[in-house]
Amino acid sequence: MASLIKNNGVGSKVEEIDKAIETIDILNTRIYKTSKTIENSTYAQKLATEKSSKITTKMSEYATNIVEISKLISNGTKSTGGIMIQLDEMAKEMKK
Repeated sequence: MASLIKNNGVGSKVEEIDKAIETIDILNTRIYKTSKTIENSTYAQKLATEKSSKITTKMSEYATNIVEISKLISNGTKSTGGIMIQLDEMAKEMKK
């Protein structure tokens, strides 16, 4: 009878160990899945950041182009204004 109790005690411990191993396996699987989710999210975030950076660079280029075009328009307007003054003076001289 002592032998039977001893075996039952060992069997119980083996069951506990088996359940603990099963629990650890389940936790490892969850950790792996969570890690994969984090990895995928990080990759998606990296792609979004790269795209945002490219867009920001393009916007900066466009802003620089707008400034250059504005300078050209301003210079053109000044030239046109100068020509208008000259034409006005020439018209006044012709009337004399």
